[in-house]
Amino acid sequence: MKVYETKRRLNGTSQTFECDLIYRNGEAMVIKYESKGQYRAFANVSEGYYWEGRNYLIYKMFRDGELVGHRFDVCRDVTFGPNSVDWTDLILDFFLTPAGDLQVHDEDELHEAVNAGVVTPEDQAIIARTRTLLESEVQRIVDEAAQIRAQSKET
Repeated sequence: MKVYETKRRLNGTSQTFECDLIYRNGEAMVIKYESKGQYRAFANVSEGYYWEGRNYLIYKMFRDGELVGHRFDVCRDVTFGPNSVDWTDLILDFFLTPAGDLQVHDEDELHEAVNAGVVTPEDQAIIARTRTLLESEVQRIVDEAAQIRAQSKET
């Protein structure tokens, strides 16, 4: 089944990606995206893990079948439709390498957006809470995603 992921940005722009549904239950959705564009050199397949009500999502990224890492996007307003997942990007990203190193990405972009007044105080609080959560519990969250993926193979 095709699912459309729509990423909304704080500047009002958005991107929509056609994906394949892997699994969905009442709490989570897992989709697969095969890159045909600019990200193909880094990862040509990603599995996206989404939860309504959480302020992060995960992309488990593969290059030619090999895991290259997990990218976490800080976000809000994750909503599931019958054949869609929509979310608002809060700029800050994290990348967990296969060796277990957690990198923070886009801090400069976030700082610029805060200074420009694009990021509200409420969004800044979400970003701070989510950063603390990811920095302290990233492996637990990756393990939870792996459990969900295992459930998808059982159904």
